[in-house]
Order: sequence, then structure tokens, then C-alpha cells
Amino acid sequence: MTPHPPPARGVRRRPPGRGTAAPVAALMAVLAAGCAPGPSQGYRPPPAGATVSAVPAPTGATGGSTPGPATPAPVRTGRPSFPFPRDFRVVVATSGAPAKAAGAVRTFGEFWRAWWYAVTTAGRDERYLQYIVPGTEAYGTGLFARVVGEWRAEGVRPVGVVRAHDVRVVAADAGGVTLAGCGDETRAGTKNLTTGRVSWTFGQHDTSRYKIRIMMVPGQAGGWRIRAYQSVPVTSPAGRECR
Repeated sequence: MTPHPPPARGVRRRPPGRGTAAPVAALMAVLAAGCAPGPSQGYRPPPAGATVSAVPAPTGATGGSTPGPATPAPVRTGRPSFPFPRDFRVVVATSGAPAKAAGAVRTFGEFWRAWWYAVTTAGRDERYLQYIVPGTEAYGTGLFARVVGEWRAEGVRPVGVVRAHDVRVVAADAGGVTLAGCGDETRAGTKNLTTGRVSWTFGQHDTSRYKIRIMMVPGQAGGWRIRAYQSVPVTSPAGRECR
């Protein structure tokens, strides 16, 4: 396995950031203009603003570039269980959030774990799709299925630690809540599913740290879903705070 495969292998992608608390509607326009992708084995998505190839709609997702309506998010009772292997941990550290936005922050944490669990299970566990508004691939959410597919194609799973930290609310209005934070994969590696060989090159790249921005919208049943996602590598001026 190459130390750092081109943006199509492994996992990597998420980041937008802290920035100013721009209205949610304005953020949607920004994300539509240029969204970068997310994570996997040695895969590191292109920087924000780069052209991202179209991603086939995953099972359970609706195709199309127009965001679907704020359909009811699945009603979940209790904290979802994601039995990761003993050699892999996913950590989500959040900052305080206004009471009205606390649910959005909590749901993002669940999603982040669900997504990495899908990567760990080679896509067999698809619960992460329940957290995404169908038809929003053009707003960056297509990255998530792409990353899962990249890891599966590589025949590896993650080991070590992946962190999303300083996750906080930067904007909120009637349309939804915008979150920002940092992703850190510098302590993560890959394990070959066939040979069992472990490599730590995955977390040794400039793109192993990144800034993320997520737009969460309320569902009709009171839950939250992800409607837009953007990541910015720390090599970009916009991502410096996550170095």
C-alpha cells in the first residue's frame, strides 16, 4: 500500500471551519460553490474548491443535486451502539452549545461515529445514511459514501484514533444550525483485511488535520440531519486554526 495514495484511496476529508457566524442560507451557497471530501485508508480528498467527481447515490439515498425536503429524521431512543474493534477509537469533543442547538451537536457526534463505523465494517453497517438529508450530494454529503467505498475498495480498515474536536455552533437560525470544528487523523493507521498488516502512513500527511463545517437541519419529527458538509485542509489559510 502506497504511503499516500492519490485522492481516491483510503480516507480523508472533512473540514470547514470556525469562521464568522454567517447565516445558514449563505453557508449553503458557499458549500454549493465548492465542497471538498472526507476520510479513508490513505485517501486524502482534494482541497476545498477543487472539483469533486460525482458520487453515485448510496443505498437508501436519493440522487440529484437539489437538497431534499427536511424529511423527518429517524426517531432514535438512547445512544446508538457502535462496537468498534479494540484497536480503533473515534473521539468527538464538543464545546458548549445553546440549548436549542444542543440536539444538533449531539446528533453530529452520533453521525461521526456511525460514519467511521461504516468504514470499519466495509460499508455493511449503513446507519450513517439515516443522518443525511437525501439528495444533498452537491452540498458535500456525497463524500461520506465515497469515503466508505474507497476504504472498502482498498481492503483495509482504520486503526488507532480519529478525533473531531472543538466542535461548536457558529450560526443558527430558523433554517438550521451550522457547526464547525477540527478533524485529526494523525494517530490513525490502516489494517489490511487480508494480511492483517498495519501501516501508520495514513495519519502522516498534510491532510491528516483539517477544519470542518457542517449544516444541520431539523426534521419534521424533531430530529436533526446533515444537509451540507465541507472540509478544509490545514495547509489552506482557512484551515490554519486546526493545525
